[in-house]
Order: sequence, then structure tokens, then C-alpha cells
Amino acid sequence: MNKYTRRLWSFLAVIVVGIRTHVGPRLSPFFKKMGLQKFVRNIRCWLERAPKEVDGFIMTGSLPVHNYYLDELRAGRMEPFTVALFKQAVKAGMTVLDVGGFLGYYALVAARQVGQDGKVFVFDPDPRNFHCLEQNIRLNGLDDRIIAVPKALLDRSCTLSLNIINRDPSQSSLYRTEGDNVSVEVECIALDAFLDCATTIDVLKMDVEGAEVRALRGMEQTLARSRNRLVMFIECQPGALLAAGSSTQELLDFLNSAGFKLQIIDEERGCLKPLDPELEKVHYVNLYCTREAATDR
Repeated sequence: MNKYTRRLWSFLAVIVVGIRTHVGPRLSPFFKKMGLQKFVRNIRCWLERAPKEVDGFIMTGSLPVHNYYLDELRAGRMEPFTVALFKQAVKAGMTVLDVGGFLGYYALVAARQVGQDGKVFVFDPDPRNFHCLEQNIRLNGLDDRIIAVPKALLDRSCTLSLNIINRDPSQSSLYRTEGDNVSVEVECIALDAFLDCATTIDVLKMDVEGAEVRALRGMEQTLARSRNRLVMFIECQPGALLAAGSSTQELLDFLNSAGFKLQIIDEERGCLKPLDPELEKVHYVNLYCTREAATDR
């Protein structure tokens, strides 16, 4: 997609937001009076799925929760300090991994910052998310530097059932189940088997609903050969880790043994803070993991 097409999409996104925010609420009583509620619902559904401008990108989703996520990103309410740290970490020419890519926002940010000499790998096994992820990559003309992979990262190659949470596809998991979930078979791979044996990574973001430890074990060789100043953003969700047969302590032990300094990303205060001894009692936190020097494994 050339720059003129992207500008057109950006203009249309602004128009759509204006209609949703200002025009729609004012005309709604009129349409209701005329008995056109179904027509209004169809228009509203179309407007909800229309592309939005988010941080200079054109992005779209197919579900209400996708819309909510994009609106929160637009408003700067979706983990803004994590986003700021991620942008600070990614530099031109780097290789970046986004594991659990969802709609692709972090992959797009990374692609914009690594430039034509860099590379971004993004993984997401949920077919509903992956369809939108690919679409968002194409909408922004970044398919020359983003490799999107519809697979889950684990410690081995296998096929497992992904439990897709209908009310929130960002919570889909290989391990947790809820009352309104459906299952789909997905392919799982180890990163060490996927990447070329000479490839190193510079920045990694991971949010895989409890599979973090297994995914990390499947990339031990890649982590060992990567640059000393590797930065990782790892979600720690104690409940999801327990459902996967793992634990918060196992995750922390693995990261410590790999030579990483661990800090908690405090979104409320907008700062980094030391690990909390009560970490296992929180719903979830994002960990900021840095490695200043090479370690012997």
C-alpha cells in the first residue's frame, strides 16, 4: 500500500470516528421514531468494524473486544508505560519478536522503528486474531519487514487444542477453559527450531496466557546467542501459569538463570519497580527483563 492510499485510509478513519462520536447519537432518536432500528444496528456494526487510526497506523478488528482494544490504544489507556518502554527499546536494524501478537499493534510499532534493515516476527495461533493481524500489516504496507506466523510457540513441535474465549479472544489459551469457549486445533513450534541457527533477537514481547515458561524453554538457544543487551517484555499472570502446570516462581527462576534483571512495569505510577514478594497474588503484571552482560549457561 503506497503512502497516498494510507493517507486515504487515515482520512476515512477520522470520518468514521466523527460519525460514531457525534453524528450517530444525534440521529439515533430520529431513526428509532421511523422504525429503522435494524438499519441503525447494521450501520453501527459496520462503523465498529471500520478501520481506525491508532498511533499513526490504520488498524481494524472484527469483534467488539477488538474495537474496545483499539479505542483504548487510541486514548492512550492500554498499558501506556509498557508501550513507551517498548518504543524506547526498539531501534533501527533490530530483530524483534512479538509472541501473542493479537491485532498486531506491537508488531507494527516495531516494524516502523526497525526500518527496512530490521525484521519483525509475530506469532498468534487464534484464527480470529490472525486474520485481523494480517490485514493490519497489509493496511500499513509493512509486509516487507513483518513475518506473521499462525502458530503457537512452545518447547516442542506438536498440535494442541486452543481454547478460544468467545467473549475475549485476547484471553484464548492452550490451557485455560471457560464456559463460553470453543476449541480449535493449532500447530505449536519451538522458536529454536523455527529460526535460523545464526539469527539473534534484540527485543521480545510475550503474552501467551500461561504458556510463557514453555515458550521460553523452546527458545533457550536463541536467547543464549542473542546480544547481551536483549530486552524482553514478559506477561506474568499467576492464575494462567498455574492452569498451564507452571508457576510464577518457575517463570522467575528461568529468567534469572538466563541472566536477566527483572523489574515490574508499574502502569499506575509510570515507573519500573523491584519484584514484589507478593507477586503471585496479583492478577497480572508485565515484567521488564534486561541482560547487560553475557552469561554462562
